[in-house]
Amino acid sequence: MVTIPVDGALPLAQRRLDDAVHALADPTPIWDHGSCRWSGALYTRLRGAITARTAGRRHVMSGSRAPLRIDVLTLLVEVDTAVAG
Repeated sequence: MVTIPVDGALPLAQRRLDDAVHALADPTPIWDHGSCRWSGALYTRLRGAITARTAGRRHVMSGSRAPLRIDVLTLLVEVDTAVAG
């Protein structure tokens, strides 16, 4: 017979939450031609990218453009809502 720990699934849930927070908040190592440099945290980069423009040629577009990146804003709202919950 298998015994279930008193904490149940709580330790696993806590570990998954810790891993998710670290994935968003910790600096990220980037390897480039054998040397390592550190990039900012993913959450910080997302905040910076919310109004970032894409590099490349500029095409003449008719109509209006959103003043921010909707996909990045949507992801940030999801993250903030999950953390608040």
